Amino acid sequence: MIKKKDLYLSRTFVVLSVIILCLSGCSNQKVITKGLNSRIIPAELSASEKQLLNAIGVEKYFVFRVSLPKGEKGFAHYWVDYYQNGVKKKLIDGKTAFQSLGDNGDKVVLATLSSDPDAKVKDWIISYISNGGFSRLKAEIPMDKNGASTSASTLGTDIIKDKPVILAVITQNHSSSTMIPKSVFEGEDTALKNLLSTNESVYIFCFELNDNSKSN
Repeated sequence: MIKKKDLYLSRTFVVLSVIILCLSGCSNQKVITKGLNSRIIPAELSASEKQLLNAIGVEKYFVFRVSLPKGEKGFAHYWVDYYQNGVKKKLIDGKTAFQSLGDNGDKVVLATLSSDPDAKVKDWIISYISNGGFSRLKAEIPMDKNGASTSASTLGTDIIKDKPVILAVITQNHSSSTMIPKSVFEGEDTALKNLLSTNESVYIFCFELNDNSKSN
């Protein structure tokens, strides 16, 4: 039997996916692919578009558009890495069966729904939306610490096949929240190591483009 909470999340995800697909498809914003580089770029929504997402209970979200050179294709791999006091644990992992075909129409969406302030976990939906369909994963992020910070990539980055890209980061501490440097999203190993060593819990939302659909 499907739990009411899971059924609600599934229905909300479908609505969210349709809204994102329609809105971003009608948007005038274009992703420019420099040369032959593949890119993943944050997609900015208008105030009215944001209101539609808020209306279905979306509390926080990040939308990215995947841009590939014409004729290029690959499989999207996305997951969340969880670090506790510097020890790495893979929280959730998955790969969509939909191929990116270089039409700039594919989106990666990270979203969390409004929840009870006293809730012990917050559900994050990780989805890949393409013209051929969509898929989703759900990550349950514990809410057992007072100091929490969330940040996402704002400039976008090149995509190199089989090389992970950091899309968003959540840090948690019992005492206070900490700043998440933008250099973490630029692939700076030193910045990432410092982040892991100075926070009790770190959740890293990753994206990767592969040549096949087999999970790593």
